[in-house]
Amino acid sequence: CPWAHRTLVVRALKGLEEIIPVTTTHWHLRNRDGDPDDYVGWEFSDEVDKDPNGFNNMAELYEAACPGYRSTMTGTGKHRKRPPYSVPILWDDETQTIVNTNS
Repeated sequence: CPWAHRTLVVRALKGLEEIIPVTTTHWHLRNRDGDPDDYVGWEFSDEVDKDPNGFNNMAELYEAACPGYRSTMTGTGKHRKRPPYSVPILWDDETQTIVNTNS
């Protein structure tokens, strides 16, 4: 990902590979069961990488960090706006939350 690769470069240059693990997502954005009103963002796939902390997709990860996050979806039908899911994400295992989403 052009936006996330900078974090990988800095991680390597700073020698943080042993401290900050990396998990990747499947390249395809998905709606659960093909329903456009149930957008879940990128999925974690065993084909691509192991899933972090048991999450299956970005929606689950964001909801765990900020309960009610999915309720930020507004509108209906084709005008429905999905909640923003962003990568890269810096996840804190100790506090079980998102610490940063900026590259």
